[in-house]
Amino acid sequence: MTRAADFLALAERESSRYGDDPWVFVRELLQNARDAGARNVRVRVWSEAGREFFILEDDGRGMTWAQARAFLLTLHASSKINVGGTAGKFGVGFWSVLRFLPDEIVLRSSPSGKTRAWEATFSADLEDFRVVERQMEAGTGVMLSRSARGVDLENLVWEAVRRYARHLRVRGAGRAILRVMVNGRVATERMCPGVPGLSFSCRGVFGIVTLAEEAGIEVLAHGLQVRTAATVDDLLLEPGRKKRKRISEVRRGFAPQVVVDSDRLAVLAARGDLAQDRELLRMARRVRDEVHRLMIRELDRVAPRSQLGRVMDWISGRWKGLTRWVIGILGILAVAFGLARSFSQFDPGVGTDSAVEEQSATQVIEPYFDRSESYGGPIVDPIRGGEIAPDILFSPSGRSPWLAVFRIIGLTEG
Repeated sequence: MTRAADFLALAERESSRYGDDPWVFVRELLQNARDAGARNVRVRVWSEAGREFFILEDDGRGMTWAQARAFLLTLHASSKINVGGTAGKFGVGFWSVLRFLPDEIVLRSSPSGKTRAWEATFSADLEDFRVVERQMEAGTGVMLSRSARGVDLENLVWEAVRRYARHLRVRGAGRAILRVMVNGRVATERMCPGVPGLSFSCRGVFGIVTLAEEAGIEVLAHGLQVRTAATVDDLLLEPGRKKRKRISEVRRGFAPQVVVDSDRLAVLAARGDLAQDRELLRMARRVRDEVHRLMIRELDRVAPRSQLGRVMDWISGRWKGLTRWVIGILGILAVAFGLARSFSQFDPGVGTDSAVEEQSATQVIEPYFDRSESYGGPIVDPIRGGEIAPDILFSPSGRSPWLAVFRIIGLTEG
């Protein structure tokens, strides 16, 4: 096997890591354009003379032929390692173009600030390639061609851009959207919630929540889609694992659809390793809070809460973590205070009598008041024949009670 054949086999195996979608290479090329600082990407597709053509051109900073050979055309070699704000770093993405099954690959680029541009053409088996100089504006272009397959190429590419890069953002420009056009039609757009819906932003995580017909969560990194799921619980499942509990069905028209984006999410997520990323867990917590907020807002439209209820919910939402800590600390203090009081009133060595004596020394004894006149219950005849009052004994003797209980245990014949 030749060196080119070895490289082709390895490149095909690595590109298969991106899943079964043959159009995933569109996302990888857009990611490269974004990392090169592009603000505009033009995609053109057409069929002609029994062949299909795909061209993607960006206005990024471009690269020299030496840079292309060292990084773009070498597997697992990347110029983006330790470069902040880049989405790719594994040196594999470009070769996902093999998923298109091209007969010919043309790569051209013009570095920023340089006049010498170049163009390299590769055969399908990579055995033959040629490099020539050419004139072009700064940026990079990729052209793929193959025999016609009888498919709606424009629609398939359009759907791939919308699926993977609908909210693709310019590198280092906040939420500015990278303009991607497919045959003259703009395919990218800013996040905008539907009705009813809301948008949110907190510490590098932002997104939208909308109540729609079906539930769904779309997770983005730098504006590029890396995973989708039906619910947050599904999102946090590791690949290949089953759900721990069944998710109850949501009534149609009340299902939350979420799009959430972060610059901190590891791009390794594109290969199914999202469950190990701390940023994903933070995003999931934020999504749960925002879905709850939207639900409360919609319920308020139907059955408004009191002003106090709104204030308490706002405090709980804004200071949720702090509130939990405060409530927990107060609960611990309350329990500790209760235990301290219990132990201070109970002395195992003396018994309950010591407690009575201690209380008698601190309590003020109230005088006796005859309240017989205020009695309104049943009346019986007084007992006749007994003039001697029964003895009332208090134990232990010699101690003065502050509370006396008189208990009748029976009557004699007298």
